[in-house]
Amino acid sequence: MAAIFYSPVNSNPVFKNNIHVNTSISIPFLNKLVGATGFLIINEVAIQNRDTIQYFLTFDDFISYYYFGKGLGSINISGMLFSDCNGRFKGVNSFTGAIADIRGRRQVISFGNVVFTGVLSSFTIRAASEDSLNNVIEFNLQLDIIDHSLTPPRFNSVC
Repeated sequence: MAAIFYSPVNSNPVFKNNIHVNTSISIPFLNKLVGATGFLIINEVAIQNRDTIQYFLTFDDFISYYYFGKGLGSINISGMLFSDCNGRFKGVNSFTGAIADIRGRRQVISFGNVVFTGVLSSFTIRAASEDSLNNVIEFNLQLDIIDHSLTPPRFNSVC
């Protein structure tokens, strides 16, 4: 992914094409780094959740299962940090500082009206020498989900 840069004049937008903002996703630990005063954008937020289920298979093609409830999952956050017009990445220290602050601590991320609680498990910061990425550093954060506010399933007894 690449963006076309040009110098803003009279508060015109920085990007040639509009950037659509999804306001139904909240990532508090990155709030100060994103937006009009920030230096990064978030390209993608992906949530993969897995409940704990044990399957029972029989020889006559009957499949039964036991549902144990919440399981582990992951939240992946991908984005880009931008340099200034001179090619300097002034926000790198703020970004790595934000990562250092959340390591080992519970982070709450809301996706619509569902709240996920996760702990940072890994991150990647990628600076490449490609022409299209000279003014961009890409990042990917992965948090392991330890809790969520999804409504528990309802089961009807069948005997």
